Amino acid sequence: MIELDVDQQIPVILTDFQHPDAWRALVAVLTKDDTTPIEVYEDAACDSAGVDELIAAMPSAPDKRPDCFFVADSMTLTHPEHPLLAVSLDEDDEGRAFRIIPKQIPTMASTLFIAHSDFSGYAEGVDDDGTFRRS
Repeated sequence: MIELDVDQQIPVILTDFQHPDAWRALVAVLTKDDTTPIEVYEDAACDSAGVDELIAAMPSAPDKRPDCFFVADSMTLTHPEHPLLAVSLDEDDEGRAFRIIPKQIPTMASTLFIAHSDFSGYAEGVDDDGTFRRS
């Protein structure tokens, strides 16, 4: 069973341990700005974990539960744009997901963290292929 010790930062969870170089490069991009409210999780227990398993691993206490989380899966680490999977934890649309390119993560994470926007606003802004690319 997966257990994530989340502290209200938005988790970025590695679920594909087959591409370590791509993962390191992605983490470098995501953590370039140290003010982005994300926390990187690289736990072997999450290897090949599905969205439902990750949702179940999130804290249930409202003061500990983030609005969403990001998944770095096989598609993230092998696709040229490295789109992460963004997954909502909001009770009204828990499990709703879309892809988002790494350069948009700081903006999304920050605006969700300060409640300036909500997950659905980003989900509604995806391109035809289901990926959010706009700023």
